[in-house]
Amino acid sequence: MPFADISGLVRPNRVAVVGASDRAGSLGYSTYRNVRNNSVIAAGAVPVNPRYEAVLGDRCYPHVSDVSGDPIDVAVVLVSAERVLEVVKDCAASGGALPSSC
Repeated sequence: MPFADISGLVRPNRVAVVGASDRAGSLGYSTYRNVRNNSVIAAGAVPVNPRYEAVLGDRCYPHVSDVSGDPIDVAVVLVSAERVLEVVKDCAASGGALPSSC
């Protein structure tokens, strides 16, 4: 049985943080800031949250499927339990994001 290629999960080219926030002290703020500033991600991190136009000065997208440019390899999901399925479906619709955290 061949092994699945998980290189995009362990060495992603681009990461979306769903639930990213510009509200200092929130989980969405600290997670996005840490992924953006402390990770080696070739195409960078992207904030996703329909409540914001920008997070830490970066353009914020309402949904993963709205992100333009390089595809999202991994999505860190920081939303309420009621919204997780919606976010996972949106990741699938975007063509490849692998949700990594809830």
